Amino acid sequence: MIVVAMESASQPMELFRAHVDYANGKITDWSQMSRLNTTLVRRRKTAGSHVVEVVTKDGLPMHGIVYEGDLVTPTPVITRIHGGPHLSWGSSFDLESQIYVGAGYRILLPNLRGSSGFGERYWKAVVGEWGRRDFVDLLDFIDADVGPKDGPHYVMGGSYGGFLTNWTIAHDDRFRAAVSERSISNFVSKLGTSDNGYVTNVAEMGGLDILDNGSDELWRRSPLHWVHDINTPVLFIHGESDQRCPIEQSEQLFVALRRLGREAVLARFPGEGHGLPKSGTPRHRVQRLDMILEWLRVHP
Repeated sequence: MIVVAMESASQPMELFRAHVDYANGKITDWSQMSRLNTTLVRRRKTAGSHVVEVVTKDGLPMHGIVYEGDLVTPTPVITRIHGGPHLSWGSSFDLESQIYVGAGYRILLPNLRGSSGFGERYWKAVVGEWGRRDFVDLLDFIDADVGPKDGPHYVMGGSYGGFLTNWTIAHDDRFRAAVSERSISNFVSKLGTSDNGYVTNVAEMGGLDILDNGSDELWRRSPLHWVHDINTPVLFIHGESDQRCPIEQSEQLFVALRRLGREAVLARFPGEGHGLPKSGTPRHRVQRLDMILEWLRVHP
């Protein structure tokens, strides 16, 4: 007998038991052992997901996931950008996407170049290309999936996803509002304040370093450099104890936007680090989600 933990896009994790027929190499008699999340699923109708395949302008196959519930027309759309950049969206139960679907949004989860799980070539394709090919990938994915049936469009992401959110709204005005979490806005200052600032620049930015004439290019690749081009209302969310992407990264872009008279809000979470959305205190995690939903609501 074996016991495994399984989940799907619409079903939170539960324990299942099965018997192993070693003689014939088969697993038989699957049965569910736990029902820890049965009440949750019954109380709140969960949405399923489907896979979207898009070929980028330079011929790279790109995979993504779409969540949608009981759609109305037009349906507001949220594009969520994962972190890393070498993480990925999969078919596991995504509570945050389910919450947004329950609030009436359609969710796009693109696995842009650099995402894990698609081979070494795909993983390496973003190295040295932050804000370049990944940004084009994002627009390719959105253009392929968003049509006349869709309403206002929002973009959000955290960590690397926060960087690409900042970069995107500096280079495209289609979004009604943005949410940028624990993000990067200035690669020059991040090198000396982040716990992996030097490593990130060497490994992810093509080896650019402020000590070897790379500072000019790092500055050009920083969303803060393009702040005059940001017109999208943006909510910054950041933990004050974040060592990976220190809060000064959000502070710089927030202050610059407010100085220019643009709409921006900075929410600071005391005592929280880089993992606020998943490992922060329950109170702060609920406050964060409430804040995001309210930000979307007031920008219809």
